[in-house]
Amino acid sequence: MRVPELQRILVRAARQEEALADGAGSRAGWIGASGRARLNAHRRWSGLRGSRWRALPVVLLVVLGGAAVALASGLISFGTPVASVPVFANPQAGLGGIVPGSVHVLPVSVADPRGGPPWGMRVLSTTRGAGCIQVGRLLDGELVALGQDGAFDNDGRAHELPASANIQRLNCSLVDGRGRIFDSITQKSQPASAAQGVHCRAPGRYSPSRGPVPRTCPLADERNLFYGLLGPDARSVTYAAGGQSHTVATVGPDGAYLIVTPGTTHRFSGADGRLERAGLADADVVPVYSPITAIHYRNGASCHLLTAERWIYGPTACAPELPEPFGYVEDHTPTRAQLATPIHASLVHDRAGRLEILVRFISRVAISSLRGEYVLQWHEPGTPRGAYGVEWFDQGVSYSYDGLIPSNPNIAAGQTLTARVEQMPVGPGLFLPSLRAGITTGNITLRYANGPLMRAAEDTVQIPVGSFRVRVP
Repeated sequence: MRVPELQRILVRAARQEEALADGAGSRAGWIGASGRARLNAHRRWSGLRGSRWRALPVVLLVVLGGAAVALASGLISFGTPVASVPVFANPQAGLGGIVPGSVHVLPVSVADPRGGPPWGMRVLSTTRGAGCIQVGRLLDGELVALGQDGAFDNDGRAHELPASANIQRLNCSLVDGRGRIFDSITQKSQPASAAQGVHCRAPGRYSPSRGPVPRTCPLADERNLFYGLLGPDARSVTYAAGGQSHTVATVGPDGAYLIVTPGTTHRFSGADGRLERAGLADADVVPVYSPITAIHYRNGASCHLLTAERWIYGPTACAPELPEPFGYVEDHTPTRAQLATPIHASLVHDRAGRLEILVRFISRVAISSLRGEYVLQWHEPGTPRGAYGVEWFDQGVSYSYDGLIPSNPNIAAGQTLTARVEQMPVGPGLFLPSLRAGITTGNITLRYANGPLMRAAEDTVQIPVGSFRVRVP
């Protein structure tokens, strides 16, 4: 066996033993200040050099024994990496492509409550203005998922997670005007394997009404994850655990935090379970459905969250009121004068010979991020005042990842966009058979997100582009 390979095995064994020792003494893992983490790491590695490394000759004998190494050392070997998905395949549509050099594993390492490799975080940015956060088990500086709880045929190995792993709208947000990520994510009842998707459910877990019901796994194999980036001004957070309040420092210039706790008893049925079910997976600019009760910033300001058990947002999330996310720099929002353009509407026939209204206009600005999308609204005569049709200007075909991420592509300045007014919705799944005779009115707006959340009403402004009227015979 070559010396570098032997060194890698020994280092990994020490890391695993360290994680097991840390996890055994705590019910919950938490990142602390980076300076303290380095100090603790120095103390641990000093202990390794002083006591564990005295057994080096014995370890060498076991390693050189070959076949007995896995059983004797308890090492976790690497299996086949998790397959990548094409969520970042198109740099001009959907989330876009990954910005070169933007993928970083953060200096965060949190012990698992029951041992094994610690948990870590990774971030990346895309060509369409999105920033994503990923969480997984940490081994040799890489995010991995473990072969357990039904994942990877329970092979007991570590499987490296690609940059496209577990990417959805929940853990992706829009970067601010300086390219920084602000997002806080809650994911409860996640498998300890950190594998994509849920491969087993703890006893009492809410089961889907459709499709196969996953097998039951021990509650001990479930974790609650609370993680995010609070911005460069965040210095610490206060959270509640075990009936006590704790204040710990965030990590790095992004204000990163990560809490990993054991799974909790579930009551997902009936009225008692409605609240817990609502908080199974959620995201906001401040922590929601989490044990965090306050965020503290470097200028002495603090955001005392009004409640951790519901969805909260913006200044009203804090007492006293504090703009959230704190330190967020808005991106440039187009003005009405920049967008205004004539809207052309004409009557055409579809393939079945029915009348349609063809709507077209020229975009005066470029839309090259997920922030902006053009929307057509129209109202037909004789329908209720509040009844209107809606159509998005999604030009071309783009990849949509499980329906959670907008798939609209880039729009160039000077590009002609078209949409068709067809049948009018009059109820759930009900449409008028054809366009109504009379005057149909409509308008086009640019829905533009001026905050970090995707397609959220609280973060979106609607800027008029133009309107039209057309007579249907």
